[in-house]
Amino acid sequence: MKTICLLRPSAWLHHITLFALTYLLLSSPLAAQEGPVPLLLFPAQEMTAGQSATFFAYFHNESSDSLSLASPSYLQVELTTNSGATRQIRAQAILASQPVELLPGQFYRQEYQLILPLDFSATLQVRLAEQAEASILIDVTPAPHLAIASARNDGSKLPEVSYHSLKDIESLYQSYTADLFTYEPIYFLVGSDPEKSTFQLSFKYRLLNRSGSLSQKYPWFSGLFFAYTQTSFWDLSSDSIPFNDTSYKPQLMFQTENLSRSDAMAGFFVRSGLTHESNGRDGGGSRSTNYFYIKPMGVFYHQPSRLGLMISPKFLVYVNNNNDTNPDLPDYRGYVALETRIGRAHSLMLTTNLRFARKGTSVQTDLTYPIDRLLGNNLNVYLHLQYSNSLAESLIDYQQRTETFRLGLSFFR
Repeated sequence: MKTICLLRPSAWLHHITLFALTYLLLSSPLAAQEGPVPLLLFPAQEMTAGQSATFFAYFHNESSDSLSLASPSYLQVELTTNSGATRQIRAQAILASQPVELLPGQFYRQEYQLILPLDFSATLQVRLAEQAEASILIDVTPAPHLAIASARNDGSKLPEVSYHSLKDIESLYQSYTADLFTYEPIYFLVGSDPEKSTFQLSFKYRLLNRSGSLSQKYPWFSGLFFAYTQTSFWDLSSDSIPFNDTSYKPQLMFQTENLSRSDAMAGFFVRSGLTHESNGRDGGGSRSTNYFYIKPMGVFYHQPSRLGLMISPKFLVYVNNNNDTNPDLPDYRGYVALETRIGRAHSLMLTTNLRFARKGTSVQTDLTYPIDRLLGNNLNVYLHLQYSNSLAESLIDYQQRTETFRLGLSFFR
């Protein structure tokens, strides 16, 4: 297998390089592998250690049949200096793309961004960590503070550094943004009874660097996350529009990589964690609980139709539940839950959550649809319809059943 190496083009060589890229894609033996191996191209740009840089990954359908391609949300990239030092970093997709259908011979281009290490400069080889065939050379200027130290020694002129956006400057100080992810759905919904409106915020954060020595030696360490979800129940019908209750849910979580070894199942993951949930009140209005859970997730995806299905049971064990203010909460929340999702990629999706408890079954159904498909690809939100018929939807009134329709927008579903 030969290594494909493309030199970083200057602006006037850009079109020539694209022509050469096309030739390499058509003549490369990469077609013998399963699925398209992306080739990398850095557009003309000034690259400085410690700053962000963008590049394009080109995917090519070399088969004789149409191919459904879901480009990865990130690529694990390996940088190598002239001295042989290597570093693995994550390149994040600029915009999450929906699966596309590639006809035979067609290309698809996905843009990615990475943060160049502070201590890597000069000429670097960039290649995919698991696909050495996708390789390119780039020139990186030393970081400004390192250049200052060098200039003091040899009297050379400092290189000029340009920042194209606020994010470029922030990346000098925000070193770990690639490890911050969305987690549970993020939405704002108005109830058919405005007294039962709600909104939710959620994120998760990877605690250990995937390219660090611990994660390299023990890969499962990279699955450790801190996660946080906040769900607020908002009374929009009252004059002062107060919050009836808010649930704060920090947790320490572990999530596996894809464990599926079957062609029939696109993915099998296991998520587990220890969650604390409380409503932040004191006295008689205080509610809190803790629970450990394990949640297997089986994912099925049919590429030609772009239809997907996820089935995910959840098993809970309560730990140190507050027996003074909500001693019987497990009777209303239950020990077993089931989440199912079915939908078409970047289209309509139906999510159903069932909770089975001694006091009764609870159900929440969410139907979402990307608004950009209705408004000319301009607005990055989902139209969100929710039906809830649930016990213990909020902690303050956990013994009451809530039934309502809600309509609004979600930013992550």
